[in-house]
Amino acid sequence: MKLCIFDMGGVVAYNTAVVPFISKYLRIKEKEFTKFAGQENFALLQKGKLSTEDFWKSFSKNYGKEIKEDL
Repeated sequence: MKLCIFDMGGVVAYNTAVVPFISKYLRIKEKEFTKFAGQENFALLQKGKLSTEDFWKSFSKNYGKEIKEDL
């Protein structure tokens, strides 16, 4: 069974932007996060076509430091 949630008008979630918070946590600029994440990988992650584990492995490789947690 799949569950689909449609949030029209911010009823369930008002702000889902994670990049500013993750960038701040890693002490890097948002542009750097986007570069290390890779546009394609980030899009695949958001679509559920890339696991968080694989996303962070790829990010870590580009970042040069291992990210062990799912930020």
